[in-house]
Amino acid sequence: TIRAAASMCAQAANCSDSRTAVAISTVSASSEFSTSWISLSGFQRRSQISFQVAWSCLDGCSVPTWALPLEKLAHGFARFGTGRGLDPHRAEAAARIRAACAANPYLVAGTGRFCTRVMAHFGGRVLVKGGAEGVLCGALPEAGLGIAVKCDDGTARAAEVVMATLISRLLALDDADRGALAPLVQPGLRNWNGVEVGVLRPSDLLAQRT
Repeated sequence: TIRAAASMCAQAANCSDSRTAVAISTVSASSEFSTSWISLSGFQRRSQISFQVAWSCLDGCSVPTWALPLEKLAHGFARFGTGRGLDPHRAEAAARIRAACAANPYLVAGTGRFCTRVMAHFGGRVLVKGGAEGVLCGALPEAGLGIAVKCDDGTARAAEVVMATLISRLLALDDADRGALAPLVQPGLRNWNGVEVGVLRPSDLLAQRT
């Protein structure tokens, strides 16, 4: 279906995998299924997830999204990255997901994307995942940390510089690691002719190692 799509649609969007997972879960667990992209009631009940929150909306793929404090988002990634605070079953599932992402970083983001480049180099040491409107999150299992970045301008380029800089600060790096991060910490800006016309760089305070 995705290959045959003549134009962009919900089924062919870049988060259609999450919708597919919901559909498979619903079909495999019961006969309850709706072709509506926002019919998640059966999945909610089995997952014990409540969507009854004060601040929520539907994202571009029609998946319910919630307003979360960055602190809580970072805490969630820290738990996901370490398994701490999760029951054994969920900790095992989180470890499997992290291993799958590390083994197949292209399937997380795509060719040339920030997340793909970082995980292709660091493997299981770093998990990063971009979101919408300047949100970028990460887990550093060996440091026991989660990171959540939100840039007010709603774009990814500054968020990626922040994330790359924090990785360089918080992990022990060798020369190969520093070399892989260098173009992400200070990426060049090129015009349509391919001429470098500027560079993004972190603030001195952000780049300072503790």
